[in-house]
Amino acid sequence: MQSIRLRTASLLLMLLALPALAKQSDFQKPVDVVSKTQFGDMTAGTLTFSGNVVIRQGTILVHADKVIAVRDKEGQIKTITAYGKPATFHQLMDDGRPVDGRADTLLYQVSKQLVTLTGEAQVKQLESEVTGNVITYQMDKQQINAQSKGKQDRVHTVFIPNQFKKSDTKQSNK
Repeated sequence: MQSIRLRTASLLLMLLALPALAKQSDFQKPVDVVSKTQFGDMTAGTLTFSGNVVIRQGTILVHADKVIAVRDKEGQIKTITAYGKPATFHQLMDDGRPVDGRADTLLYQVSKQLVTLTGEAQVKQLESEVTGNVITYQMDKQQINAQSKGKQDRVHTVFIPNQFKKSDTKQSNK
């Protein structure tokens, strides 16, 4: 369950659709979860971490006020939800560049391979970023969708062409 939560964080990093890959060695590292409280309800199939939740695995770092993991009847993780004002994640990519994200809610629907950031959502790598009220990433299709919440709000994307060039060059040399 903990590795699923941390895979959520690293998969969120792909939201910028930059060619750099997440640091693969992170997934071989131990998962460390620290919180003020932990509550498991085996009947309901939930595990809840509350109070300054910090999750670490390698370079992956997640901060949230509360994290809830829900299992199905077979014991498989269905959803993992991190809540905060904001909930945040950080990871270094294989090329050494950091990726950071934040939102009021980070939801990972495991079977759908769908990650949803809701409420002042942002994913940023160096100076490139995507912001909106809701950002979804369909992992299997590698599709990102950012939406505003009203007529006044807008999705905002900033990308720095030179950052793409550096990444493209590294990818073509592999």
